[in-house]
Amino acid sequence: GGNQNGCDSVVTLNLTINPRPVLTITNKEQTITYGESIQTVVIENENSTLAYALPLTGFFDNTVDGNVEINSVGLLSVGLYKIPVEVTSDQTPNCGNLKDTIKVTVNPRPLIIKLIASKHYDGTIMEFDQTVFYGEYPDGVTVDLASLETLVDGDYLAAGHIETEDSEQGVYTCTEGSFGYVMDMNAIRSGFVVKNAAGDTVNGNYIPQFQVTLTITEPAVNIECEAQSVMLKDCEGYFNIALLEAPELDYAEGVDPDQFTVTPSLANGGTTIGLGENTVIWTVIDNVSGTEVATCEQTVTVNYPPCDPVEYQGHTYPAVRIGTQCWLAENLRNTMYDGNINSGSEIANYRPVQDNEANIEKYGYLYSWYSAVGVEEGNNAAMPETQIDDCEGEYVQGICPEGWAIPSHADVNALRDAVGDNASLLKDFDPQYWFPGTNGTNPNTNFNAHASGHYNNATGHFEGELLYAYFWEAESQPNATEVLSVVISYYCSNAFEITSSKEDLRPVRCVRKHIPAPEELEPED
Repeated sequence: GGNQNGCDSVVTLNLTINPRPVLTITNKEQTITYGESIQTVVIENENSTLAYALPLTGFFDNTVDGNVEINSVGLLSVGLYKIPVEVTSDQTPNCGNLKDTIKVTVNPRPLIIKLIASKHYDGTIMEFDQTVFYGEYPDGVTVDLASLETLVDGDYLAAGHIETEDSEQGVYTCTEGSFGYVMDMNAIRSGFVVKNAAGDTVNGNYIPQFQVTLTITEPAVNIECEAQSVMLKDCEGYFNIALLEAPELDYAEGVDPDQFTVTPSLANGGTTIGLGENTVIWTVIDNVSGTEVATCEQTVTVNYPPCDPVEYQGHTYPAVRIGTQCWLAENLRNTMYDGNINSGSEIANYRPVQDNEANIEKYGYLYSWYSAVGVEEGNNAAMPETQIDDCEGEYVQGICPEGWAIPSHADVNALRDAVGDNASLLKDFDPQYWFPGTNGTNPNTNFNAHASGHYNNATGHFEGELLYAYFWEAESQPNATEVLSVVISYYCSNAFEITSSKEDLRPVRCVRKHIPAPEELEPED
């Protein structure tokens, strides 16, 4: 075109070319906690700020500089991630695409685990190291469920354990790093297991922070040892602790008594206790854990049953203990058998010393062996009736009271052993019963042997008064005409045995073999 003057004109256009706008990501380095989402990506240019939510385009699936690059954005485990992005701004279409990398650091998530445990005091550890599932924990252990709200959805506490040292009863609140009560936190950490919904262990995504409240209640079982006494049998020298009556246990509420075993022991490792006071240790064992949970010491006094006087056919006989045995301290003077021997009939052959009734008080009666053991006079083939004693042996009662016996050869040897075979300890100290100067020592055992001598059937004479004390023994061989008897002599320091005719007459001393139980005793009139 032209102008009014008909002249060509020139139009000058001023074109300003500005620098190309730069797109930048202002939060391309992010730090989040496990379970949190990646922050929204913010892109800035000259004219506006644009927000883009991931995922974005251009994700790669490889590794760069040892850091994981991901091709999707979901729940990231603890670690460092590089996320390549490509952004095209629709507001600046001629400005090209933005390519960059977002770096995301995922830190562990604090996990507060509040364990509430209760156990009976027993000085042992408390564990719950078996696998447990959310809300299901061993007896005595609970988890404050509110404390687990810090778990990411789908994750759950799978296992752990508490260990305690010996302690008194009480309540102990413990937190990691500040213990009101010593706990093995390393062990707790080693047993700490969190799993995800797929069952994979995801411990590394959490920093555990433990708060434990442990209540130690009364012991599951208490034992108190009261002193007790036990009675030996006359034939025993010791008592086996396995036969002791165990103390009663005091169980806490809800405790199964069958869970525990109580056993006795001695400090020296032995299994038997003797006369007098003994200390026995009772130990309670938990059969489940195999651990010792309680002990006590008990004083156990061991005694023999008393050698009480014996009322027999109108006469009271004193009795004396010598060693393990209980003996009558006088010679017999009865003329009838006990009711359960020979139907209580009269004794066939007996005489006082020198046939003088005044001597019965001093010496008792002299009896033939046949009469003493309760068999027919002169019947050498006859064997005496036997009873069973407290030690499950046999004995011959003969003319003795019920539960007492004509001594056996073994009984005589036990008597001799008990006095060290010192016959003077068996003699009466009173000189009227022995030849002058040959009476017993003082003190003696109170066996009080009197030198009655005997009646020699072959000669028809009484012999040995003040010189010899004799006592029949029970054993006989079939058809034998002679048996053994004990002799305590005026000139010998020891007691000894001699063979004598069954027809001779000699005293009888009885030794106790059986103590009737209350139900065996006849009721009083």
